[in-house]
Amino acid sequence: MAEIAIKIDDQEERFPGSTTVAEALKSLMSGKQRKQTIAVYANDQAVDLDAELVEEADVDDPVTVLVLQCKRIYDVSNVSP
Repeated sequence: MAEIAIKIDDQEERFPGSTTVAEALKSLMSGKQRKQTIAVYANDQAVDLDAELVEEADVDDPVTVLVLQCKRIYDVSNVSP
């Protein structure tokens, strides 16, 4: 089975070709970081956590994963204008 290189920030790791986004995040990020994740982009495409990461056949670079995180959520429903 082919392997795929996945890079998040400065970390790069090789996974089997059928690896999902969630599996890659679990290996490369802490539980706290994963809980703060609100969106994931792989090679400039928004992806679902269940999506399999696929390396383009003619590209030797790793799949670059951008993770958007939310560290705090503020409740502003009770704030007066």
